[in-house]
Amino acid sequence: MNRVFKRRKIALRGKSLAFCASICAALSSYIWIAGQAPALAQVSLVNTLLDTAQIEYNKGSYQSALSVSERALETAKELKGQPFLQAKALLNVASTLTALGRYKEAEEHYKSLMALLEANKLIYTEAGLLAFNNYASQAQSLGRYTEASALLSKAVSIGDSSFGPLSMQNVLSINNLAALYLGWGKQDEAVPLIERAAKIAKTPKGKKSIALPYALCNAAKLAELRGNYKQSEELCQQALLATKAIFGEKHPYVALVYKNGLAQTAVKNQDYETAEKYLAFALEIDQKANGTESLTYADTLVTLADIESKAGKYTKAMEHLEKAKAIYKTVLAGNDTINSIAADVTEGSIESRLGNYDSAIEKLNSSLLKAKAILGNSHIFVAKLYKEIAEAESFHNPKLATEKIEEALNSARNSVAKTNPDFIDIERTAGRIYRLAGMNDKARTYLEDALANAQICFSAESLASLSIQRELANLEEDLGENQKACERLKSVISQIEKNHGAESPLLIADLQDLAELQKRLNQGDEARANINRAAFLLEKMPGASEQTAVKLDLKAGSNKPITDKWALVVGISNFRDSSINLKYAAKDATDFANFLTQKAGFKKDHVKLLLNDNATRDGIIRNMGENWLGRLANPDDLVVVYVSSHGSPSNDAADGVNFLVAHDTNKDSLVSTGIPMQWLSKMVKEQVHSNRVVLILDVCHSAAASGAKGLIKQPANTPETLKIGEGQLVICSSSKDQVSWESKNYPNSVFTRRLIEALSEAPRPVTEAFEQMKDDVQKEVLRDRASLQTPILWSKQWLGSPPVLSVQPVAPRQGL
Repeated sequence: MNRVFKRRKIALRGKSLAFCASICAALSSYIWIAGQAPALAQVSLVNTLLDTAQIEYNKGSYQSALSVSERALETAKELKGQPFLQAKALLNVASTLTALGRYKEAEEHYKSLMALLEANKLIYTEAGLLAFNNYASQAQSLGRYTEASALLSKAVSIGDSSFGPLSMQNVLSINNLAALYLGWGKQDEAVPLIERAAKIAKTPKGKKSIALPYALCNAAKLAELRGNYKQSEELCQQALLATKAIFGEKHPYVALVYKNGLAQTAVKNQDYETAEKYLAFALEIDQKANGTESLTYADTLVTLADIESKAGKYTKAMEHLEKAKAIYKTVLAGNDTINSIAADVTEGSIESRLGNYDSAIEKLNSSLLKAKAILGNSHIFVAKLYKEIAEAESFHNPKLATEKIEEALNSARNSVAKTNPDFIDIERTAGRIYRLAGMNDKARTYLEDALANAQICFSAESLASLSIQRELANLEEDLGENQKACERLKSVISQIEKNHGAESPLLIADLQDLAELQKRLNQGDEARANINRAAFLLEKMPGASEQTAVKLDLKAGSNKPITDKWALVVGISNFRDSSINLKYAAKDATDFANFLTQKAGFKKDHVKLLLNDNATRDGIIRNMGENWLGRLANPDDLVVVYVSSHGSPSNDAADGVNFLVAHDTNKDSLVSTGIPMQWLSKMVKEQVHSNRVVLILDVCHSAAASGAKGLIKQPANTPETLKIGEGQLVICSSSKDQVSWESKNYPNSVFTRRLIEALSEAPRPVTEAFEQMKDDVQKEVLRDRASLQTPILWSKQWLGSPPVLSVQPVAPRQGL
């Protein structure tokens, strides 16, 4: 009945109310040894009240549990010579107040508890150790790592002197302190504690207690931080087996291993399907152990929703968030906890990924205010919220984004060690945001700091460290520091060769970049050798022989001025059939529309944005025709059509036709509910009266791999199958038999983000921007996926020079 194991990432702790049964037995023994004459009826009443409170707590009736616990405390205070009984009641009240989000009141009760134990010289007992651990858990959850470490260090010291350094009484404090250091980012301090806990766990008593799975979970967390996800998963599986063997298949501790151990490791591997499976197991156990109205059940729903949002299952995620928020509203009675705020944060993140930036920023700012009210400004949870807001602002308000990321950094600096993974991620994000804002010196500072910390936290050869090295090399190249960039890439290549072998496809992009730098440094022989090596490795890649070259059919003619510019931008993340949802398609479309209006000179009333349920088959067709483009565009206008969605495979029933999947498309009835790709081009020609149309398709018809677009593996569109109309220039996100990937590094498809970046650099023809984008896409996908994605461009009878999207129209008209 104790709050021994507090729920944290990977750390195996759970919620409960009072001291455990063994401690309770010790209390009764102490009462009689003290020689007091207790009022047995009142003692019995207090214990009955505490048992009742525990039952109410387990049902999720926290207000009732608090009321009963407070009554038990008042009764215990009336008894003389019963400090242990009073301590039990104090801990009950403090734990319940924490669960209800009443942190300040809980703090006062913890202080009273510690004072009571100190006054009665009970801090050297098991009860004293438990009090230190619970108080430390409260401090840690509020981000007070220094205070929590002092409490736990004192508990370990007391345990050493009172029970011995390898005693069972001391293992809780040791494991909790190790978990604290891991969450803080102090791995070196955690290692000897993990080793010590492992020794205790191997003893006969340790093998039959929570000490064993807890020690394994801490070891798994350490492996995860060092980037060894395979070892982390193996240790979590060992912890799961041990927990089941000791406590049974459906014990709440088993749910914690699933939720905070195995599921989180799967997320690190971006294996969201497996993570969801583990969360489903945890949810089933939580339901049986605590009921569907408990905070524990709600917290698991939020964790599941967060994973579902990462997998792009936004509808399911929102359903689970709504359930969780209803439970929080009922149980917390208007108060907020960190987990209830996390539900709002996940909802805001989903809005951002759906391209609903205004709504996302509103929700995130609201969550920030709530979090700061509870945690203050110096907490990593608050820092991550600032970072989330900064990322949401980065494309359309770079200045505000830099302000928010500075807030994130300040908050993180004052809460965790610099080697904490979240702190490293915030520094790296700061580097990216300052690069977008054109502030390269600041970007370099933050990226160099992130690299130094990542090399300590993860190791120099970790994927995180190598990725930051590449970002720094790109920055140095932009600054003309080619020799520095060259040496940095050589180091990256050496590490990849060491870890993955000399013929790994992960080398291709780095070899290509190195060769470009060597050319600029007049190192011709070295450049040729690296180009040839990269070409050799590229030829061995699946799909390499199917790449489609850029095909331009530019006809000589007068370069008539652009009279006006119009755009139809379509993005679908949420489909009526939620089983085919995409993660970032709606956000991609929103970002592209923002680029057109903010950087390419399109008037806002000249850009029509169709997202999600607005992008039905009928809605897309009508806006291509009489509702928008067909109604407004004239022959000498420039028209841009951008679509981010699924592409479907061709099939015999449709005579080899490929389809664009609209919001309401039935994947089993593509002929009647999809939009034929070949028809799309014809429709543009017949209904859009412009002679200059740029059609951008961020879709593909390849395997529905995790992070990829496409329903099943089939050949993609080609110039021959799409039947391009005259005056059309088409850009497609991938070549035949390739996958169009969503990024591992930012919430966009690789194609759309790189296209926007290339078009944003300077006013230049689409064809020039395309060449840069194509290289950037191919390199990123090679590095992150060891796969090949090569965008393609083709045109038919384009009259005059290639289009420049940012060109100023000479006779702009009023939009709708």
